[in-house]
Formats: sequence, C-alpha cells, structure tokens
Amino acid sequence: MLGKGSFGVVLRAKWRQMDVAIKVFQTEQEHAAFLVELRQLSRVEHENIIKLYGASTQPPSIFLVMEYAENGSLYKVLHQMKAHVPYNSGHAISWVLQCAKGVNYLHCMKPKAIIHRDLKPANILVAVTEDALVPKIADFGLAKVLEPTEPRNLVTREGSAMGTPSYM
Repeated sequence: MLGKGSFGVVLRAKWRQMDVAIKVFQTEQEHAAFLVELRQLSRVEHENIIKLYGASTQPPSIFLVMEYAENGSLYKVLHQMKAHVPYNSGHAISWVLQCAKGVNYLHCMKPKAIIHRDLKPANILVAVTEDALVPKIADFGLAKVLEPTEPRNLVTREGSAMGTPSYM
C-alpha cells in the first residue's frame, strides 16, 4: 500500500514487467470520483501529468492502473525529515516550471479545457526519468471540464469553491 486519500487506496503493483500504481475505489462516493478521474486522465498525454495505463470499470474491482512515481508526492519530498531526494533551489524552479507546463496543457486543451481544482504538493508526484526528477500532476478526482464559453475560475455553478482551502 502506497497511501490512502479521500478517494480510494493506492497500491504498488507489477503490470507488464513494470511498477505501476493501482488506485482502488470502493464506496459510491469514490465511484463518482473514479468516473471523473477516468474521463480526465484518458484525455491527456503530457510529460508532467501522471499516465493512465488502464482501468477496471466493473464492480467489485473498480480501479485505475497508472504510472508509478518512485519518490512519492512532492509534499513528501519537501517535508520528510531525512530527504531521500536531494534538491536545491534550481530543482525547485525547474519543478515549478514543469508543473506550470502541465497546468497550461490542461487549460489549453481543445475543445474542452480541464481545470484540476486541487493542485497541491500532495497531488504532484515525483518520478525519475533519465536521471532527472520530474513532477507529475495527479489526482483528478475533483477536475472539471470546461465548455468553451464557460469562465475559467475555481467556483462551481452552485457557488462553492473546490479544492484544499490552504492551497486555493
């Protein structure tokens, strides 16, 4: 088990001879988030967004098969007592720029943009590719697709804000 969030449990597994993360959804509320995340992740392909490899949509086994990020979340990298991942201000600037590229990709998608609505260090995973640390935007359970004419803000039509308040 890698972790447990508000929408499911994440497990590490082997699939086609590679490490993957399996996000398992169990409750009815989690099933709704599963459908949102499946729809959003199946539309995207960007180096700074976690990859979706597959999904099981039939109960009782509802899960997503996703890219495994060996360093866990950016929150863990930044806040653990003994850093397993050495980083400096140059890394931080690079990570911010890479995250901005991922967000820009989502916001510029045609015909319908995606707004993540819960972007925070816990939802940014850190993977290693070709000896570089690469941030990957993950957890699209609160994401929203915008119609081309819809305003791009963080407030739903019902008027309630979405996401984690301290990061909004």
